[in-house]
Amino acid sequence: METEAKCILLKRSICTAVQDLSRDVEQYIPKFSFALECCFCIAYGLRARLDPKGKCRVGLMDFDPSNYFQFQYVSALFSLLIFIFWFGYWSLHLIAIIYGSRKLHRKVKCNVEADSLPGVSIIKPLVGVDSNLISNLTTFFFLNYPKYEILFCVHDASDSSLPIVQSLVEKYPHVPAKVFIGGTTVGLNPKINNMMPGYVAAQYQLILISDSGLRMKKEALLDMVMAMREDTAVVTQLPFTYDRKGFAAIGWKCAISSLPALQNSGICSVTHFHDRLTRWARLRFAMLPYTVVLEPLQECILLGALTMPAASYIFGWNCAIFFLAHVFCWLFLDCVLLSIVQGYCVTCGQMRLLFAWLYRELSASSVFVRAAWNQTIHWRTATFRLRWGGVAELVQS
Repeated sequence: METEAKCILLKRSICTAVQDLSRDVEQYIPKFSFALECCFCIAYGLRARLDPKGKCRVGLMDFDPSNYFQFQYVSALFSLLIFIFWFGYWSLHLIAIIYGSRKLHRKVKCNVEADSLPGVSIIKPLVGVDSNLISNLTTFFFLNYPKYEILFCVHDASDSSLPIVQSLVEKYPHVPAKVFIGGTTVGLNPKINNMMPGYVAAQYQLILISDSGLRMKKEALLDMVMAMREDTAVVTQLPFTYDRKGFAAIGWKCAISSLPALQNSGICSVTHFHDRLTRWARLRFAMLPYTVVLEPLQECILLGALTMPAASYIFGWNCAIFFLAHVFCWLFLDCVLLSIVQGYCVTCGQMRLLFAWLYRELSASSVFVRAAWNQTIHWRTATFRLRWGGVAELVQS
């Protein structure tokens, strides 16, 4: 009896608090007040009812589900949830800008003697040639790091990248480098099979796996080694495009280097860009199926279109003005973040940047549709089919 009496007193206190809070807010945002009361009703098992004037009133009565799911309640709750999701995702913009400003492009500080730095084995898997391959690979021979080796892995002796790699090894003999031809089959992933001989032959404990389409700043390797701590298992870089001229289960952490990885693929067509986005989206959908719903909701256009009626319902804002403000603010924050990640102000031209941004945002939905519609992936010379859970099977090699 005593426990039941306490519960009744608690519910009465909650009712009073909700009604007081609702009255304070109601004079400014009437629909928000309504939605707020509905949330408290569901959270605490109370029943909400409408008085003759159509206002929500909290009552200490028996739970009656039939009174909840009226259109007004569903509209208010759904609008409030959408707006909360919109607000939460907008906060990620600010978090990204703050993090990028504080963490990226920091001056590399070396607190130990050069002779005490650990050696690094750089594994470079190669397949085919593009127009930037030579310039990309050359940057790895001029790293400001005292002790490292480069292990080039080519799957086939007839691969067109082999003569280029061999010429670079001969041209820059001051850096220890080896070329491995023919991979070792240890699984389905052809890139891992290609890298296995280099991994087995690596003489240093620290291993850097770097794709052929990446450039390396001179201080990048030192920066990554400095990010490696006793409790860190993996150090990664933020992938970022290069400007064109013309393991928690065992207590390990993952660190991010302050210098982004400069992606500099020689193939830069729109079709190639879309194919790559679609391929990675298919992988994410297969490994984490819930991203099929969540990822499209994170895009500027769709998120703005969904939040527009919610903001109009709760706050009475004009839909068109809200949507335009949403898009322009999103564009502005993206430009700020782009400048931070790039390390300097964007120089491609304002109109060119605007058209590129609009094209990317407007075409995002087509990428998700293609990714969800077909689970077949074409990568290099092989074709794979994805299954739920991230399992892949080889279709054609």
